Amino acid sequence: MATIGRLVLYLIIIFVAVISFAGMQAGKNASAVDPNNLRTHKESTKFGWVYDSEIAVKSIMKDPKSAQFRDVYISYPNINPKSAFVCGEVNAKNSFGAYDGFERFVSQPSINLVMMKKSTKDFYKYWNKYCLNP
Repeated sequence: MATIGRLVLYLIIIFVAVISFAGMQAGKNASAVDPNNLRTHKESTKFGWVYDSEIAVKSIMKDPKSAQFRDVYISYPNINPKSAFVCGEVNAKNSFGAYDGFERFVSQPSINLVMMKKSTKDFYKYWNKYCLNP
């Protein structure tokens, strides 16, 4: 009987050791960071500018959830990265629930500026200046 008790004790010790080792390995893998999958600061900033611009454009849409973006890019008319503009096209549903068709926009994320083709008087002046030569 004592032999069975020792066998059970050894099995419990081995089980606890295996579980502890597996937990340590899982913790290492969970906290390991693959440097090849990290975005650079510049890429993260670019993503933030595009995201902020899309949020700003959506905020002036009748149906923001329906907004579809295409050909969105960042333009740097000056050397200063804070002066970046986001240019692209957006399509969203109107008051009748129908899509209007893609419309060009120019956005300056750092000052929350959005210019839309249909609602900005001299839109092409800004489009030509900030979006034609990205």
